[in-house]
Amino acid sequence: MNHDMLDRLAHVDEAAGSVPDLSFVELRARQIRGRRVARRTVAAGGLACALTFGLAALPAVDSSPGGTALSGYLGVAAASSDDGARDCRVSWASGLLDPAGWAQDPAITSAVSVIGDLSEDITSAGAYAEVGQCPPVRPVAVLVDDDPVRGITVWSDVRDAYSGAEGAVDVTVRGVPGRVFEMPGGWVVTWQVDGVHWYSEGSGLTDTDLVAALDALTFGAEGDVDPTSAPAGFEAVALPPRTQDTRVVRWETTYDDGVSLTVTSAPVHPAEVSMSRAGEGIDLVDVDGARGVLHYMGSPSDPQVGVLSWSTDGLSYTINGPVDADRLAELAESVVAVPLTAPALAGVPTVPAVE
Repeated sequence: MNHDMLDRLAHVDEAAGSVPDLSFVELRARQIRGRRVARRTVAAGGLACALTFGLAALPAVDSSPGGTALSGYLGVAAASSDDGARDCRVSWASGLLDPAGWAQDPAITSAVSVIGDLSEDITSAGAYAEVGQCPPVRPVAVLVDDDPVRGITVWSDVRDAYSGAEGAVDVTVRGVPGRVFEMPGGWVVTWQVDGVHWYSEGSGLTDTDLVAALDALTFGAEGDVDPTSAPAGFEAVALPPRTQDTRVVRWETTYDDGVSLTVTSAPVHPAEVSMSRAGEGIDLVDVDGARGVLHYMGSPSDPQVGVLSWSTDGLSYTINGPVDADRLAELAESVVAVPLTAPALAGVPTVPAVE
């Protein structure tokens, strides 16, 4: 990993139409900083820093002549409690969890995995957690079309991260006033019903078609979308269970060639959510029967890091690294769950070794 990768992570080429997930950027930044810390022989402890649970402060607006598109997606956070006791925008990365407790934590043991093809090249392995004041928000609809790649994701009862942002177009959504924002890879639509804020992201279709699709959706008694109301050509992705757990646990391994694997226990966002942000910049890959979502960071002519994500059996997986799509798919197929006592993990440090 060269020394200006952090700068590249902070300046993604928007023209590529591929917007990386915040969790991926955080992971890559953490790994890069970890390597730098190791090189400087600074003792590596838990990484504790204040994070936003998927939210930034305010969206930035494209300042180019005539530009109105927001420069990047904000994430999604639950609406804060009415009495103000909880601010759901805020979370803390508790960083590396104490290895002494790994074996007793089912969220960790269920996620422990390695890339089989690279099992002899592991440079670090560890369990990390982020803890927030509120549980992460699960969408109520994830609708996708594989050909062409398109996606629509809907969340309910969330904080309005785009309040006060410029560049919105006023529309009517589901019979009430709403707003549409143009994004680098698609659209954001927000509206409010009886004091409950709704939020949707869509890519691969026009803003008019997105609003029409939202208007036609129906939702069941539990609040999730009725799959039969999905627009023509779209299918509803199976949604994970809701959770009241404010902790998100990830198992991470890094490898000699710059590749890393992240496995998230009990994720609330299916991998297909990213299809709602950058349909044109995504390729789909079959990973043992699961839909793998692949995109690259960087410009089309100079991709820097490939990112392949998929969800299966209550876990989500992400492999990223400076390798081509075929190699990423091979690596994904070789991922295997292992016990903490596996020989491949014996003696492996929790931060990359000094190069």
